Amino acid sequence: MINTKFCETVHVGNHSFEIIGDSIDGSTDKVNQDSFGFYHDDECLIVAVADGLGSAPLSQIGSECIVETVMEVLSDPDPGDIWRHISEKWKSSIEGPLDQYDTTCKFICIRNGKATVGSIGDGWIGMLHTNGYQELENSNVFTNRTESICSPKLMDRTYTGECDLDDIISFGISTDGFSEDFDRESRFEFLRDVCDDMSGDLRATRDAIRTALKNWPVKSNKDDKTLILVRKVE
Repeated sequence: MINTKFCETVHVGNHSFEIIGDSIDGSTDKVNQDSFGFYHDDECLIVAVADGLGSAPLSQIGSECIVETVMEVLSDPDPGDIWRHISEKWKSSIEGPLDQYDTTCKFICIRNGKATVGSIGDGWIGMLHTNGYQELENSNVFTNRTESICSPKLMDRTYTGECDLDDIISFGISTDGFSEDFDRESRFEFLRDVCDDMSGDLRATRDAIRTALKNWPVKSNKDDKTLILVRKVE
């Protein structure tokens, strides 16, 4: 499912997960350049967000294509060199100059009791677990430019990590239109509190999140805002 808000409980392997996803235009005078989606079958759950670069006139198409590409690559139980395959498949799906479609991307793939996370560019991946809270970022990238799928030396700019699912409570993943107005502590508190709410009434939580995204308190933030939440159900 691509670029359609969702609120579902899915069953993967020995676990069930509650998932919420939504995206809000940052400005009424432009197309939403973010894309998001999820895929699941009996063996895996994949969620992804992408933020098309404002400098790329066709980046909405590029962001949608990369979310679709992530689903295709990661639905394979043996995806190999993940970012290399994503890059190659994304490029083959684009007609025209690649930089016109440029985009960031983040994903989480749950399979066989593990969660694989990946990132290129700005945004947020947060993980709440029994021992605390962790944000998964590429600490090896120091740059003043936005990294993206078209960045030179792409393999040095991407991040891929893996963690055991046993101690996981929930994940949050977003584009930077959502995450840039929060510090780390605020992102932790948000993930903790909203996942408590999900355990009570999933649809009410989805509606509350959509209202919050539409009525963003930082009026100067005109970025599109896209968010996916994943809560493991015991």
